[in-house]
Amino acid sequence: MFRMTALVMLVVIVSMALRVPEAGLSTYMIFFISKADVATTARVGIGGMVGVTIALMLSLVFYSVAFSEPAVRLPLMACATFVGMYFLRASPKGVLGMLIGFVTTYALTLIDQVPSAEVLTRFILWTWVVVGYPIALLVLLDVAVGRRAADIYRDGIAQRLQAAGEYLRGIAGPAFKRFQRTGIDELEPFANAGPTAAAPLRINLLRQVELFYLFLRELPAQANQTPEVGSALRRASEVCLGAEHALLGEPETPLPGPASVEQSPAQSSTASGKTLALVLPLLGCVEDVARSVAELRNPPPRAASNESTASAHPASTGEAAAKKTESIQFALKVTLAAMTAYLIYTGLDWSGIHTALITCFFVAQDSVGGTIHKFTLRLLGAIVGGALGIGAIVFVLPHLESAGGLALVTAAVMLPAAWIATGSETISYMGLQMAFAFCLAVLQGFSRTSHMVVARDRVIGIILGNVLMSLVFTVLWPVRLRVSVRRALSRSVEALSAMIRGGPEETSANFQTNLAVARKQAPVARLEPGEDDRSSLIPAIESLFVPIHVISQTAGVLPASAKEALHAVADPIANWLSDLARSFTAELPVPAFHQAEAAVQRLKAIVNDSAERAGGTQDLQLRYFWLERLSTRIQQLANYGREHTTEGAAS
Repeated sequence: MFRMTALVMLVVIVSMALRVPEAGLSTYMIFFISKADVATTARVGIGGMVGVTIALMLSLVFYSVAFSEPAVRLPLMACATFVGMYFLRASPKGVLGMLIGFVTTYALTLIDQVPSAEVLTRFILWTWVVVGYPIALLVLLDVAVGRRAADIYRDGIAQRLQAAGEYLRGIAGPAFKRFQRTGIDELEPFANAGPTAAAPLRINLLRQVELFYLFLRELPAQANQTPEVGSALRRASEVCLGAEHALLGEPETPLPGPASVEQSPAQSSTASGKTLALVLPLLGCVEDVARSVAELRNPPPRAASNESTASAHPASTGEAAAKKTESIQFALKVTLAAMTAYLIYTGLDWSGIHTALITCFFVAQDSVGGTIHKFTLRLLGAIVGGALGIGAIVFVLPHLESAGGLALVTAAVMLPAAWIATGSETISYMGLQMAFAFCLAVLQGFSRTSHMVVARDRVIGIILGNVLMSLVFTVLWPVRLRVSVRRALSRSVEALSAMIRGGPEETSANFQTNLAVARKQAPVARLEPGEDDRSSLIPAIESLFVPIHVISQTAGVLPASAKEALHAVADPIANWLSDLARSFTAELPVPAFHQAEAAVQRLKAIVNDSAERAGGTQDLQLRYFWLERLSTRIQQLANYGREHTTEGAAS
């Protein structure tokens, strides 16, 4: 945030001192190109410069054939828009294609505003400088003081382990609460940073930390009141802090073994069975986290062989054809909205609202909900930034005498804009638009400006572009994100069913991956018209994971009667989960849950009999406790789901 603000100040001073035009666009490049890590910033910056260079060269070529021929220019604009948006949807490197299409299209629209070919050519050449030099400054500064992706991953895991260790000591600081709320989603893009051979270890550690935080939610506040349990939790805290120090590279950091964590509470005579059932799986998870950190610090030779060698299966002919069709439809929708916006503001001779065309490019998303979400952020950012720009023009700029003062005023707005832009994906785009609107309003030339219509026209143009995009994307081939959320939830619940049936270890990762997708898409899907939003069930579904994980991972030799009783209780749960998964994709109500009462009573009798005998089976008691908790949560989920989905379907 501070780095971006400092660079904006530097760009303002350079542009004013050297009289580089379009200072507002130059400052916006800092926000547009800045990313969390050095490698991504450099890759995006270099790719952006390549794209802009190609686009400007194409523009000069198109000028030679379409400068005075609107009948040729309009089809060229439509083709450039369509090709750019098609590659955005169809190719992994589609952002470069979109950038080329956008710059080429926008350059062709400038013929209406700058009828002189010589002036227009000079403007195009200046554009390369306007865009290029702030990107160069940004990349150089990031290389010097920016953060590497591997450091972001390492520090993020270490901070979570430190916060968890303090929580186990009874200190629930703001960092722990924030990590409980945000999870590990922000670290997932950086899990592949570093040596390729250790990538599976980094991903495994990330999943272990996510599971660890889920276990901490289950830990009751009074768990450490028993002396033995409190002592074990403190030792677990030491393991977390030791793992943090080891992850940060402190030499010879000891990592306590599992015996030092688990021995006392397991042998405690004062700790209740319920407390042990809650604490023991947590301590086992701490052990797994410490082991994963140790493996990552000193990868075993087999780490290279553990790397997944399964090649990605090529998409089937049907899937490839469907994706191609979706890409064509997406490109046609954006082209229709963009060309309509251009014809409207050109027909009205109101070039100030040209942001309508720009909006069509930058708010376009795959789904209706994504498009609504992005243009809402764009509109809010433009209103806030434009209002601040008008306020600066009226109250601040008349008192400024130097470029330094202008840079300070710009920094005062860029700092909160950068704070929003570096936040979560839910609001980050608003920060970019806030910065752009302010810079366009205030940085209009090399002297004080009193023109406030720039901010007004920009907001009006954004509103026009948003209206056109919403109409086109909701009427023409609408793509509902709710369908994707339902599919992800269905796959995650099916993974839970496979886990409780004793499926392979990958099912746990499948659950976490699919639930993360649903959790990320759910806020945007809620913006789409319609009811019966299954995303409200995500917290309840997530709460089932820890009980099922404990039940499926608990090992121990059980009597045949106990195994049979466990299966008799678990099978109806697994069947209900499969029915729930099917209800998501088939858009059916949440099925009712009926527990096998006879099987439950039989299992309870076996557990009580085992507890009374000397050397009773602790694993059986542990599974029974979590089965009870799982059954209660499933009943609550079924009741809640049936009430809310029935109401949604009726409305």
